[in-house]
Amino acid sequence: MAIETERPSTVAAPTGADDAALRTVIEHIRARVHPDRASVVEEFTAATYRRAAAERLASLDPVSVSAMLVDGFDFIDRRDPGSLALRVFTASEGANGWASSGTVIEANLDDGPFLLTTITEELARLGLEVAESMHPVMGITRDDGGRVVGVLPARQAAMRETWIHIELAAHLDDQARADLHSRLRKLLEDALMATADFGAMKAQIDEVAFQTRASAGSLYRPDEVDEAISLLNWLIDDHFVLLGFREYDVVDTTEGLAVQVHPGSGLGILRDLSRSRWRRPVLLDNVEPALRDRVLGGDLLIVSRTNAISTVHRQVRMIYVGVKKVSGDGRILGEYRFIGLFAQKAFAQPATTIPVLRRKLRQILEREDIVDHSYDERALRALFDAFPKHELFAAATDDLRRALVELLEIQKGTDVRLLLRSDESRRSVSILVAVPRERFNAAIRLKVQQVLMERHHATSVDYHLTMTERDQALMHFVLHAGRGALTEVPAQELEREVAALTRTWTDDLLTELTRVYGAKEGRRLAGIYARRFPAGYAETTSVATAVLDIAELERVAADGGEQYSSMTLRVDRQNPELLRFVLYQLGGGVELSQFVPVLESVGLTVVEEIPYRLEGPGNDGGPDLMHIHDFGVRVTGGTVDVDADGRRVAAAAMAIFDGRAAADCSTGSFSVRD
Repeated sequence: MAIETERPSTVAAPTGADDAALRTVIEHIRARVHPDRASVVEEFTAATYRRAAAERLASLDPVSVSAMLVDGFDFIDRRDPGSLALRVFTASEGANGWASSGTVIEANLDDGPFLLTTITEELARLGLEVAESMHPVMGITRDDGGRVVGVLPARQAAMRETWIHIELAAHLDDQARADLHSRLRKLLEDALMATADFGAMKAQIDEVAFQTRASAGSLYRPDEVDEAISLLNWLIDDHFVLLGFREYDVVDTTEGLAVQVHPGSGLGILRDLSRSRWRRPVLLDNVEPALRDRVLGGDLLIVSRTNAISTVHRQVRMIYVGVKKVSGDGRILGEYRFIGLFAQKAFAQPATTIPVLRRKLRQILEREDIVDHSYDERALRALFDAFPKHELFAAATDDLRRALVELLEIQKGTDVRLLLRSDESRRSVSILVAVPRERFNAAIRLKVQQVLMERHHATSVDYHLTMTERDQALMHFVLHAGRGALTEVPAQELEREVAALTRTWTDDLLTELTRVYGAKEGRRLAGIYARRFPAGYAETTSVATAVLDIAELERVAADGGEQYSSMTLRVDRQNPELLRFVLYQLGGGVELSQFVPVLESVGLTVVEEIPYRLEGPGNDGGPDLMHIHDFGVRVTGGTVDVDADGRRVAAAAMAIFDGRAAADCSTGSFSVRD
C-alpha cells in the first residue's frame, strides 16, 4: 500500500527566480541578509514560489514578502535536524520585520504525507479561516551544526523537508495561540509517528496474513480464512491509510483468563502502550459480556468504526480491523489490531467486489434463494453497493440480509423505512432511513437528523447519503454518545416520526382525496392533478382548498369541448377582509381586461389575482391544458353571505362572462353579512 500524500509534484530546478517580480523580492532580500547567506536565502525564495502564477507574483509586496521570507528562513535555519519546529504567532515589524494581517502558523519538519491536511482539518474544526497558505517541499542540506547551506529541487535531494506557512484571517489572543500550538504539535507528532512506522505496519499485515493462513483454519471455515487474507492484501493495495497497530494476548493468570497488550507491539499512533486500557492484564470476568464474547469467539475478522476521531489527515472516526490470533489446536490467543482510514480508492470500488463484503453478499443471495443474473439479484446488488462500506463491514450478515430484503419490498415512491442497528455497548447507533427521492431535500435531512439525535440523546452524528437506482434516497446516520449509552428508542416509533417529517403536500392531498372519493378514485385524481399543479400552488393552497379546486376542474373537464369554465366564490381563510373568486378555465386562460369588468358588474372589487397554469400530457384522463384564476375581491358597498349567496353571485358572473346576461352596474349592489 502506498501512503496517500498531498505533496506537490517537483520540478528539475526552481524557475521562479527568473520572473521579474520575484527578482525584485530577491533584491530586497539581499539588502536584509549577510552576503554569505544571500545565495541560500535566494534558493529558498525560488523554491517557495517556483509554481506561483504570474498574477500571484505580480501582486507581491516586495518589502513585506522579502521580510517574511527572511524571517521564515531564520525559523528553518534554527531547527534541529529530525525535530519538529512549530510556531504560532502574530508577526510584527519589531519582532519579525514584517506585519501579518492575522495569526501565523509555521512548521518545518522532514517531509511526509498528511502534514498540511492534518493542520487544515484542525483549523476547519475550530472554524478558523485561512487567508494565505504555502507548502513548498524542498531538498535542504545542512552542515554539521544543523544550519541550512543549500536548497535543492526535491527530486535531487536525499532528504526532503517541508515548510508550511499559513496566515489566518483572524488574530488569536495569547491563550488561543498557546492552545492551538499545543494541539497542532500533538497532531503533527501523530502524523510523523504514523509515517515513520508505516513500513513496520505494512510488514505486520504481511505477517498477520501468513499466521492466519497457517493456523486459523483450525477454528474457522476455509472460505472465511481466504476472505480474511484477501481483505488484508486488499488493504495494503492503496485502499487503507495505516495509522496504528497493536497486538493483544489472551493470557492465563492465577485468577483466570485476562487480556493484555503484547509488550512492545505498538506502532504508529498506537505506539504509546501506557495509554491503553489493556497495558496490564484485565480479567475477562471484569469485562462487559458482549466484549468478552467477542474476545473469545465471533468472526475471524472484524471491521468497524472506532469511537475515536483520527488525529491524522482527516478528522473522522477511524476504521478498526481486528484479526483473531488462533493456535494450531483451535484456541483463540488474542487479536491483531490495525487502525486507519479508508483511502479514496476504497470508496471508489464497488462493495460487491471487496473481499469479505462479497462473501456476505453471496451468503445473502443464497439464503434468499435469489437466482444469478435475475432482476432481483441486480436490484439487490445495486442496493448493496449503495450502503456505506463501514456499515456493510460492521453489520452481521443476517441483519444486513433483513435490511436489504425489506428495502427491496418498499413500494416505489410511497413508503418510508427506518432500519436501526446498535453496537453491544450502545455507544453508537446506526440508523438507515430510506425515503422516496422526491421527498428528499436538505431541509428534510436536517429535520430527521435533529429528531434522531434528540430522541437518542446523542452528542455527535456521522452522515452519508446515497441515491439508489430504485428512486430512493438512503440517509445513513451513525449517532454517538458522549458519556454512557445512547437512549434506546423502538425502531417502529422512530419510523412513524420520520415518516411524518417527510410527508409532502402531495401525500396529504392523496390522503384527503382518498377520504372524499374512495381509494380508487382518489388515486386517479391525485395521479392527474398532483403533478400538474405548479410549485407555487402547493405553497399557497391548503389541501382542503385543492380538493375543492379539483372538483371544479373535474366538472369543467366533464363538459368536454373547448373553453368551458366554472366559477366559485368562497371565504379567504388567510385574510378575513377578502373573498376568493375563482375561475376555472379549460384550455387557455383569460385576460384580466376581459374578466375584471365582469366581477365589477356583480359588485366585486378586484384586489389581487393569482393565476395557475396546469399542463399535462392528456393521456392520464385529464385535459392537456387548464387554468385557475384566483381573485382576491372585496364587495362594493356591502357584504356577501358566501354560504347563501355565493353560488348566485358566481352564476351571475358566469352568465355575464358567457354573454347570457347583461350587467346593470347601476343596480348591481349586494347586501352582505359576515
